[in-house]
Amino acid sequence: MRNILKPSWFSPSRLFPMLLLVMLVILAACGIAPPPPDKTVYVVSETGTVYAVKGTDGSMLWQHHMAGDNGSVWGASSGLTLVNGVIYTSSSVDGGYVYAFRARDGMVLWHTRIHPEGTPSVPVLVKGVIYVAVTDPSLTSSNVYALKAADGALLWHSHINGCGSSPTVVNTTLYLSADVCSSPPDVAQQGYVYALDASSGSIRWRYQVGDAFISKVVVLNTIAYVDEINGTIDAIHANNGSLLWQHRIQRQQLSAVAGVNDSLYVSAAGFLYAFRASDGAQRWKVHVGDHGPYEPTVIGNTIYAASPLWTYQAQNYFTGADPIVMDGVLYFSMKDGAIYALTSNDGAQIYRYDTPGPKLVTSSSLAVGP
Repeated sequence: MRNILKPSWFSPSRLFPMLLLVMLVILAACGIAPPPPDKTVYVVSETGTVYAVKGTDGSMLWQHHMAGDNGSVWGASSGLTLVNGVIYTSSSVDGGYVYAFRARDGMVLWHTRIHPEGTPSVPVLVKGVIYVAVTDPSLTSSNVYALKAADGALLWHSHINGCGSSPTVVNTTLYLSADVCSSPPDVAQQGYVYALDASSGSIRWRYQVGDAFISKVVVLNTIAYVDEINGTIDAIHANNGSLLWQHRIQRQQLSAVAGVNDSLYVSAAGFLYAFRASDGAQRWKVHVGDHGPYEPTVIGNTIYAASPLWTYQAQNYFTGADPIVMDGVLYFSMKDGAIYALTSNDGAQIYRYDTPGPKLVTSSSLAVGP
């Protein structure tokens, strides 16, 4: 009779995951960073070059200089958006262009020229439409554009006062804040919140405030919220632009406002505040540190705005792209063009990659994807 061996508990199919787990534990105990996930890091420079960098070792996969398409060496960009394998970004060269790239190889799917000239915001994609605000060279007005995401065809554009933020689109309405980017010291700042029809670009209402803005518009339950540099939080009826309530907090180290469900969160002067979204009543206040601002981030039922667990000394004086965390790895860039990957739990460096060419990386967020 044949001796039929039953699968052992120590079979290769079970032993390999155990060995992998033990190896990761040993690496962590020895302070050695585990291998990063097999992702691609995308970033666009302020001179108009899009880079795709391999997430495992920082090696270059592809790059595309948008300004070079039109014979120019300069083409400022404000950032990029990655959705379903397509990168949407912009260049200010020769009047301004909005681009769509295939993420896996950098092939240009389309690029559309926008008029009049100016510096575009980060593109926003909603229901097959790309929305972007373009600040004109005078820094006193902007044009808002809507393009078809499939082919870049222009749907509409609308003129507004002030330097427009990146749009926020909710249902059939586009919201954005706008203020004067450059004015003499003795001239008071002036800001506006706009609501536009997302299908036509017609202005539904405009709300005026007395100062510049910290953040783009946050919309919760038919109320639009913005915070001004002077520490004022404005709550505006999203349907008609009338003021619902205002709340004043300290202006030192003021962060952008964040919101979820029926609560607003903002940090200022080392404290994290929670306000009831319906009427601005303060729910709680907690000290989080004296080295802010601490930008609040809401994930599920938890809000994150903590003091640093670790620090990392980079070789440049100022961060470029905002950090992004994926699968235990923190990615960010510096103004000298370097892209970093660190372990998110302790800041151990996995790699540092120097992008070629002009050393200016955008201050907008990186994108990480397949």
